[in-house]
Amino acid sequence: MNHSPATEQDDWDLLSATSHSQAALSELFRRHSDFVFRMVLARLQDHHMAEDITQEVFMALARRRKPRWRHAKFRTWLYKVANNQAIDQIRKQRRSLISFPAEPPTAETDASRDGAQFFENRRELEQVFKALADLPKRQQQVATLRLLEGLSTEETATTLSISSGSVKTHLYRASQALNQRFNHSTGEQT
Repeated sequence: MNHSPATEQDDWDLLSATSHSQAALSELFRRHSDFVFRMVLARLQDHHMAEDITQEVFMALARRRKPRWRHAKFRTWLYKVANNQAIDQIRKQRRSLISFPAEPPTAETDASRDGAQFFENRRELEQVFKALADLPKRQQQVATLRLLEGLSTEETATTLSISSGSVKTHLYRASQALNQRFNHSTGEQT
Protein backbone atom coordinates (compact mmCIF):
# COMPACT_ATOMS: atom_id res chain seq x y z
CA MET A 1 0.00 0.00 0.00
CA ASN A 2 1.51 3.30 -1.05
CA HIS A 3 0.89 6.33 1.09
CA SER A 4 0.60 9.84 -0.24
CA PRO A 5 3.29 12.35 0.78
CA ALA A 6 0.75 13.98 3.11
CA THR A 7 0.08 10.65 4.84
CA GLU A 8 3.83 9.97 5.08
CA GLN A 9 4.33 13.32 6.81
CA ASP A 10 1.32 12.65 9.02
CA ASP A 11 2.85 9.29 10.06
CA TRP A 12 6.12 11.00 11.01
CA ASP A 13 4.19 13.67 12.94
CA LEU A 14 2.21 10.99 14.76
CA LEU A 15 5.43 9.22 15.64
CA SER A 16 6.82 12.43 17.11
CA ALA A 17 3.67 12.80 19.20
CA THR A 18 3.65 9.26 20.62
CA SER A 19 5.76 10.18 23.63
CA HIS A 20 2.94 12.36 24.98
CA SER A 21 -0.17 11.15 23.16
CA GLN A 22 -1.75 7.73 23.49
CA ALA A 23 -4.10 8.69 20.65
CA ALA A 24 -1.14 9.21 18.30
CA LEU A 25 0.25 5.77 19.15
CA SER A 26 -3.18 4.20 18.72
CA GLU A 27 -3.52 5.79 15.28
CA LEU A 28 -0.09 4.54 14.19
CA PHE A 29 -1.04 1.09 15.45
CA ARG A 30 -4.33 1.20 13.53
CA ARG A 31 -2.57 2.23 10.32
CA HIS A 32 0.45 -0.06 10.43
CA SER A 33 -0.03 -3.00 12.81
CA ASP A 34 -1.20 -5.38 10.06
CA PHE A 35 1.88 -4.52 7.97
CA VAL A 36 4.22 -5.11 10.93
CA PHE A 37 2.45 -8.31 11.94
CA ARG A 38 2.58 -9.83 8.44
CA MET A 39 6.25 -8.95 8.02
CA VAL A 40 7.22 -10.40 11.41
CA LEU A 41 5.07 -13.50 10.85
CA ALA A 42 6.73 -14.12 7.51
CA ARG A 43 10.09 -13.86 9.22
CA LEU A 44 9.41 -15.93 12.36
CA GLN A 45 6.60 -18.27 11.28
CA ASP A 46 5.03 -18.11 14.74
CA HIS A 47 1.63 -16.45 15.09
CA HIS A 48 1.81 -15.71 18.82
CA MET A 49 5.38 -14.48 18.69
CA ALA A 50 4.48 -12.22 15.75
CA GLU A 51 1.66 -10.73 17.82
CA ASP A 52 4.02 -10.12 20.74
CA ILE A 53 6.70 -8.54 18.58
CA THR A 54 4.13 -6.35 16.83
CA GLN A 55 3.15 -4.99 20.23
CA GLU A 56 6.80 -4.57 21.19
CA VAL A 57 7.48 -2.60 18.00
CA PHE A 58 4.75 -0.11 18.82
CA MET A 59 5.80 0.14 22.46
CA ALA A 60 9.33 0.87 21.23
CA LEU A 61 7.93 3.58 18.95
CA ALA A 62 6.35 5.25 21.97
CA ARG A 63 9.74 5.33 23.72
CA ARG A 64 11.58 6.90 20.77
CA ARG A 65 12.18 10.58 21.13
CA LYS A 66 13.29 11.72 17.69
CA PRO A 67 13.22 9.53 14.62
CA ARG A 68 16.51 9.56 12.76
CA TRP A 69 15.15 8.40 9.42
CA ARG A 70 12.70 11.19 8.56
CA HIS A 71 14.18 11.35 5.06
CA ALA A 72 12.98 7.79 4.38
CA LYS A 73 9.49 6.55 3.70
CA PHE A 74 7.76 5.77 6.98
CA ARG A 75 7.01 2.13 6.09
CA THR A 76 10.60 1.55 5.01
CA TRP A 77 11.76 2.80 8.40
CA LEU A 78 9.04 0.84 10.22
CA TYR A 79 10.07 -2.33 8.35
CA LYS A 80 13.63 -1.91 9.63
CA VAL A 81 12.42 -1.38 13.21
CA ALA A 82 10.19 -4.47 13.05
CA ASN A 83 12.85 -6.56 11.32
CA ASN A 84 15.38 -5.63 14.02
CA GLN A 85 12.90 -6.65 16.73
CA ALA A 86 12.37 -9.99 14.94
CA ILE A 87 16.12 -10.55 14.64
CA ASP A 88 16.55 -9.75 18.33
CA GLN A 89 13.91 -12.36 19.15
CA ILE A 90 15.63 -14.95 16.98
CA ARG A 91 18.93 -14.26 18.71
CA LYS A 92 17.33 -14.47 22.15
CA GLN A 93 15.87 -17.86 21.39
CA ARG A 94 18.93 -19.13 19.49
CA ARG A 95 16.98 -20.43 16.54
CA SER A 96 16.59 -19.23 12.98
CA LEU A 97 13.04 -20.16 12.01
CA ILE A 98 10.20 -21.57 14.02
CA SER A 99 7.85 -24.16 12.58
CA PHE A 100 4.76 -22.89 10.84
CA PRO A 101 2.03 -21.83 13.28
CA ALA A 102 -1.11 -23.88 13.82
CA GLU A 103 -3.13 -20.81 12.89
CA PRO A 104 -2.12 -19.14 9.62
CA PRO A 105 -2.11 -15.35 9.52
CA THR A 106 -5.32 -13.65 8.51
CA ALA A 107 -6.60 -10.14 8.28
CA GLU A 108 -9.46 -9.47 10.63
CA THR A 109 -12.27 -11.68 9.52
CA ASP A 110 -14.77 -9.87 7.38
CA ALA A 111 -18.31 -10.69 8.42
CA SER A 112 -19.42 -10.55 4.80
CA ARG A 113 -17.12 -13.43 3.76
CA ASP A 114 -18.50 -16.83 3.00
CA GLY A 115 -17.25 -19.31 5.62
CA ALA A 116 -16.04 -21.94 3.16
CA GLN A 117 -14.20 -19.32 1.09
CA PHE A 118 -12.58 -17.94 4.24
CA PHE A 119 -11.18 -21.34 5.22
CA GLU A 120 -10.04 -22.08 1.67
CA ASN A 121 -8.15 -18.75 1.68
CA ARG A 122 -6.55 -19.71 5.00
CA ARG A 123 -5.33 -23.00 3.53
CA GLU A 124 -3.91 -21.24 0.49
CA LEU A 125 -2.25 -18.65 2.70
CA GLU A 126 -0.75 -21.39 4.85
CA GLN A 127 0.70 -23.03 1.74
CA VAL A 128 2.20 -19.74 0.58
CA PHE A 129 3.82 -19.09 3.98
CA LYS A 130 5.20 -22.62 4.11
CA ALA A 131 6.66 -22.20 0.63
CA LEU A 132 8.15 -18.82 1.55
CA ALA A 133 9.75 -20.32 4.65
CA ASP A 134 11.63 -22.79 2.45
CA LEU A 135 13.22 -20.04 0.33
CA PRO A 136 16.68 -18.66 1.09
CA LYS A 137 16.48 -15.72 3.50
CA ARG A 138 17.00 -12.90 0.97
CA GLN A 139 14.54 -14.41 -1.51
CA GLN A 140 12.03 -14.75 1.31
CA GLN A 141 12.46 -11.10 2.29
CA VAL A 142 12.18 -9.82 -1.28
CA ALA A 143 9.15 -11.99 -2.09
CA THR A 144 7.39 -10.93 1.11
CA LEU A 145 7.94 -7.23 0.49
CA ARG A 146 7.19 -7.29 -3.25
CA LEU A 147 4.41 -9.87 -3.48
CA LEU A 148 2.66 -9.72 -0.10
CA GLU A 149 3.25 -6.13 0.94
CA GLY A 150 3.16 -4.57 -2.52
CA LEU A 151 6.33 -2.51 -2.20
CA SER A 152 7.93 -1.32 -5.42
CA THR A 153 11.32 -2.59 -6.55
CA GLU A 154 12.93 0.65 -5.38
CA GLU A 155 11.17 0.59 -1.98
CA THR A 156 12.23 -3.03 -1.48
CA ALA A 157 15.82 -2.20 -2.43
CA THR A 158 15.90 0.70 0.04
CA THR A 159 14.30 -1.35 2.80
CA LEU A 160 16.78 -4.21 2.42
CA SER A 161 19.79 -2.02 1.55
CA ILE A 162 20.40 -3.83 -1.75
CA SER A 163 20.33 -2.73 -5.39
CA SER A 164 17.21 -2.75 -7.54
CA GLY A 165 18.90 -5.30 -9.78
CA SER A 166 19.45 -7.56 -6.80
CA VAL A 167 15.77 -7.23 -5.87
CA LYS A 168 14.78 -8.28 -9.39
CA THR A 169 17.16 -11.25 -9.35
CA HIS A 170 15.98 -12.48 -5.94
CA LEU A 171 12.34 -12.01 -6.95
CA TYR A 172 12.89 -13.94 -10.17
CA ARG A 173 14.57 -16.81 -8.32
CA ALA A 174 11.90 -16.84 -5.63
CA SER A 175 9.15 -16.83 -8.27
CA GLN A 176 10.81 -19.73 -10.09
CA ALA A 177 11.11 -21.74 -6.87
CA LEU A 178 7.52 -20.99 -5.85
CA ASN A 179 6.18 -21.79 -9.32
CA GLN A 180 8.11 -25.06 -9.37
CA ARG A 181 6.81 -25.98 -5.92
CA PHE A 182 3.18 -25.17 -6.66
CA ASN A 183 3.24 -26.72 -10.13
CA HIS A 184 4.83 -29.85 -8.64
CA SER A 185 2.29 -29.99 -5.78
CA THR A 186 -0.65 -29.70 -8.21
CA GLY A 187 0.83 -32.33 -10.52
CA GLU A 188 1.32 -29.96 -13.47
CA GLN A 189 4.23 -30.47 -15.85
CA THR A 190 6.69 -27.57 -16.11
